[in-house]
Amino acid sequence: MRVLMLECEHGVSEELKYASCVARMYAKLFRSMGHEVIEVRRPSASEATVAVLVYKPDIIWVVGHGTDEVQTVENLSEWVSVKKNLDLYANRIIVAHSCFTAKKLGEEAVKRGARAYFGFLDAFYYPWCVDTENYNCACEGRNPWGVSEALWYRLVTGVQEISLKFLEGYLKYNDFGKAMEYMRSYAEEFVEWALRYPARSPVEESVIRTAVWCVDHDVDNAVLLTPEERFTTPLGVSLSTSFLLVVAIILLLVVSIILFGGGSRVRSKS
Repeated sequence: MRVLMLECEHGVSEELKYASCVARMYAKLFRSMGHEVIEVRRPSASEATVAVLVYKPDIIWVVGHGTDEVQTVENLSEWVSVKKNLDLYANRIIVAHSCFTAKKLGEEAVKRGARAYFGFLDAFYYPWCVDTENYNCACEGRNPWGVSEALWYRLVTGVQEISLKFLEGYLKYNDFGKAMEYMRSYAEEFVEWALRYPARSPVEESVIRTAVWCVDHDVDNAVLLTPEERFTTPLGVSLSTSFLLVVAIILLLVVSIILFGGGSRVRSKS
C-alpha cells in the first residue's frame, strides 16, 4: 500500500514534534513491511493538498490540531474541513492524530466517500516538556523533572504510538477490526509494563501513572468509522480517587491540555 505521512511539527509552539518524530520511526517500519511510504515534513495546507494529488496514497496519516469540523496542518493552517477539501479523503483510509476530528469531520468524510476514518472524539492528552530547553524531550528523553531519560522516552513516545499502532495493524492484517484490536493490545501491554515499572522516586511514579491515564483516555476516545461499522476499543483502566488527584496535579505540570486540539484556538473558516 502507499502511505502518505504528513508530519507537522509546529502548531501553537513545537508540540506536534512529539507525534511526528515517532511517526518517522514508524515510516521505516512500514517500509520494511513492503509498503511505499512518502513523508512530508511540516506541510502547509497547499503542500499537503499537492502531496495527496501527486502521490495518490491509499492511506493518509496526519498529525495536527483539530476541532470537530476542521483538520489543520503546519502552523495551524486549515487544510480539510466539513466545508473544504473533503474530496481529498475520498476512497482513502484516513488516520488523524488530532483532537476532536472524529466527531463530525470523520463522520462527514465517510459519508463523502472515505473508506475509513480513524480519529479521536475528545482532546488527545500526552506528557510533554513545557520549558524551552526540552521541547523535543519526546524523542531524546531529556526532561526537567529528573526522570530517567530511558523511562521518560518510553512514556512519552508510547502515548504517541496509539494511532500508529492502528496503522501498523492495518498494514499487517488488512482488516479494520484486527487493526483496532492490535492497537488495543498494544495499549494494554503498555499499561501493564508502566504499572509494573520500578519507579525510583515519587515524581517518576506520578509521571508513569499520568502516562497510563493518558493512554487510557486516548484509547477510550479512539474510534474507527467506516460506511458499514463503527469500531471502538475502550481499555477501562481502573484508577483510584487518590491517584486521580495526583494525576490532576501532574497534568498541570507535564500534560498538554490542548494537544492537537485546542478547540478554542482553531476555528472553522466559513
